[in-house]
Amino acid sequence: MLAQRRSLLASASRSFAAFQHCSRTIHTSLNTSKLPQPTLEMAHSMPLTPQELDNHTLITMSALGNLNARKEIVKRHIMSVDRIEYEEAVDKFELIEATNLDFQLLYALPYKIGIAIALTAGFTSFPLVFHLPTAEFFNNAYVTADVPEPKDIETALEVAGWTWNWMEPLLGQSTFFLLCLQFSRIQIEMLGFRPYTEYIKSRRGIIRLNGTKYMFLRFSNAFISVSFNQQQPSAWRNHSLSTTLGY
Repeated sequence: MLAQRRSLLASASRSFAAFQHCSRTIHTSLNTSKLPQPTLEMAHSMPLTPQELDNHTLITMSALGNLNARKEIVKRHIMSVDRIEYEEAVDKFELIEATNLDFQLLYALPYKIGIAIALTAGFTSFPLVFHLPTAEFFNNAYVTADVPEPKDIETALEVAGWTWNWMEPLLGQSTFFLLCLQFSRIQIEMLGFRPYTEYIKSRRGIIRLNGTKYMFLRFSNAFISVSFNQQQPSAWRNHSLSTTLGY
């Protein structure tokens, strides 16, 4: 058994030494040989914006989740359907994009309320636990617990030991409630239902008509959905698509 182990170790050592020799040989050959370099024509022909890419490249980037590529596909779809030039297609695309961003402030309101509540509760918890005047005010207004002797609440930690009598159930129950909400969200996603965020993203892919002002029914709703339903629910500023590929 010991002889077999020594034989395996020796074989592994020889293989590793051979691998190192091959690596050094390849590294030396790469350093000594002149690698091909890009020409000036290649540099000039490199695409810098989405509209310079061919259709196959755009479809590949779109399948990989690139939002700018998806929007460029919609623009070319508009050109094909309406038989117009690129500049006119960009104008129509921006109109469609603005239409799909309707009610943005309303959709984002629950997020703003949640942020405000979370920040307010988080920062307020510190003085409620450690600050004696704030704790005394809260106790007199909502708790009416017995106040300890002055020598027992001289430091912030001693104040926390007193306030924790009523802050512990409040903070503990709030934490447990948030944990239950998170658990329920996971179960909802497991069942295939879309939470609020995904609902908003999907709504962005639906063309909403306002009388006869936005007549977009001639365009494929599949292209519109793919282009807009991956955006964040609250994109406050629409960045120009002609300045970056978004890699």
